[in-house]
Amino acid sequence: MNDLELEYAVLLACIENNENISEIVNILNKADFSNKKNGEIYEFLLHKNSLNESVDLKTLKIAINLNEYHLRELENANSFIDIKEYAKILKDLSVKRSLFALCSNTISEIKASSINGYDYAASFQTKLIKILESKNNESIKTSTQGINEFYTELNRVASIVDKNLIGLDTGLSMLNYYTKGFKAGELIIIAARPGNGKTTLALNVVLAALKRDKNVLFFSLEQEAYSLFAKLISSDTSINLSSIIEANLLDYEIENIQASANFLSTKKLFVYDNGFLNIDELRLNARKYHKEHKLDLIVLDYIGLMNSNIKAERHLQVAEITRNLKMLALELKIPIIALSQLNRAMETRANKKPLLSDLRESGSIEQDADIVLFLSENENPKGLEERPTILTIAKNRRGECGDIFLDFKARISRFFICENSHQVEVL
Repeated sequence: MNDLELEYAVLLACIENNENISEIVNILNKADFSNKKNGEIYEFLLHKNSLNESVDLKTLKIAINLNEYHLRELENANSFIDIKEYAKILKDLSVKRSLFALCSNTISEIKASSINGYDYAASFQTKLIKILESKNNESIKTSTQGINEFYTELNRVASIVDKNLIGLDTGLSMLNYYTKGFKAGELIIIAARPGNGKTTLALNVVLAALKRDKNVLFFSLEQEAYSLFAKLISSDTSINLSSIIEANLLDYEIENIQASANFLSTKKLFVYDNGFLNIDELRLNARKYHKEHKLDLIVLDYIGLMNSNIKAERHLQVAEITRNLKMLALELKIPIIALSQLNRAMETRANKKPLLSDLRESGSIEQDADIVLFLSENENPKGLEERPTILTIAKNRRGECGDIFLDFKARISRFFICENSHQVEVL
């Protein structure tokens, strides 16, 4: 069956049973039909269906001005089909046509273009993303579907022994207490001024995830992979990071490092450290690795270093980035951690406790995030902590907000919970 026969079959099935339109409205659009007239017919059917009006061939002939040949092809089509499966086949054919056209044009454009190769590659990538995003998600659900999903999640949570941890273990007990773990679809922001441990906290979460056989994709725009693995090994072994970097090690430390390195080499941790990254490239890589390895967590270090495809003021570029990160978390059904810097203005205040308004470059970070975590120095430490730090849960869509007191041991890239470590603030 060729493209036209498929199109006629789908259209006739919708004409003979208008209820079929609701089955495929989230799969096909007008542009998916190779025949322009068929696209017009489909658009007309959608319009009439939205008005709750039925359509037959006679009505269609008058409204669309069909010629006899087209009408005859429709009448002779096989309408006894699985409408959704046929619609999906048509969608696939439409995508392939778009890809063929894109690739065909690209060859001639590359030969004639004086644009820098990397710039043209970025342009090609944007066009490819648009083809990928032409796939309509069946996201409008009936109450029955919603209730079924509710019970599926309820049963999943009910089967968990530790009700304080229904998401990804953060590795910090008090953070688990507040968040119940980082959950599917959540965008988690970790923000701080430079040098206050954003990357270290993210890596602590990553290490906890790896120890539970979770799969992680880490986008590092600030450090190379070997530097991240040095911090992971330091955290895992409690060997000074400076000793590892300088290779100034005792025999037992070398053995511990080898054991940690062997452990990490068996885990699925994927690190992107190219430095140049835009949101389209991040999504392409995320989808690819999620399809191949079923990711459990994505980390971006950090938002401020990401490039944008749109020519606009920086706060609008950041808004594009954070909104796409949130949509990606929902699409892949995994948590995404994104690191961000805080504005310098907070350092001039008498009370240096970070506020949501201190998030750098865009208020959209606050709006799109499910959880916002701030790291700041504790100016009134209790005890002899190495780097007394406050972890502030400033936003938590599914729970309480508050402060957790931490000991930041930068020399071994670890955060530890202090005794009497939390103050709860219910918003």
